[in-house]
Amino acid sequence: RMIQYQHMPLVFSVDVARFPPNPLDMSMLIHWCAVHGTLIADQQQVYDPACPEDSLVLGIQGVLAVSELHAIRRRLQAGLDEKASRGELHHAVPRGYVVVESMYLRKHPDLRVQQVIQRVLDQFACCPSVSALLRWTWEQNIELPRAASSDGARVDWVSPNYRALMDMLRNPKYAGVYVHPRYQRETRTTSCGKVQKHRRLSDPDEWTSVLHDHHPAYITFAQYQANQQKIGMNAQRHT
Repeated sequence: RMIQYQHMPLVFSVDVARFPPNPLDMSMLIHWCAVHGTLIADQQQVYDPACPEDSLVLGIQGVLAVSELHAIRRRLQAGLDEKASRGELHHAVPRGYVVVESMYLRKHPDLRVQQVIQRVLDQFACCPSVSALLRWTWEQNIELPRAASSDGARVDWVSPNYRALMDMLRNPKYAGVYVHPRYQRETRTTSCGKVQKHRRLSDPDEWTSVLHDHHPAYITFAQYQANQQKIGMNAQRHT
């Protein structure tokens, strides 16, 4: 807007090729600066976007910078995928667990934490739904541990809610199974044309890493599968 109203005669950057996040933004910046007579400069040179030669140089620099950024992201993602294939990538510590040496998932050393998690997971077999399990925890005045440190060793005790219970029941780590990725990111366009980023739980066929008996479990994998079936049947009844 400042360029449009000609309130900014010069756009400066330490490296002119680095500040636009994608080629489209770079093209728009060059276009608006050329139309409204604004110069672009970095530590080495001043560019006039209205000049075809300078405009070409800016465009090439922007495309190369974005390509380099994508290559860096691919290398970083490859490193994360390799770590996940060994079961050593932990984005968040599940309730009732701790991460040892930044790699290994183990049950929390506090027996109170273990007993509460075990009791809640076992009780779901007697409950017809997650809502019923939530009511049971309220009736029993049960509090759930929540990780208060990056390794999960320090915990806060909080009141249960539907989302916390659902996350526990749908997390295969409680069955001793390490999976990656647990979530998928999607981009959706609303009816009014607005683009929104959305995160959803991965389907089993979308897991790229599956390691059984990876760490101590609270329930068996058969119990985990039965829980998913019960949750899915309840979801179908309400649709």
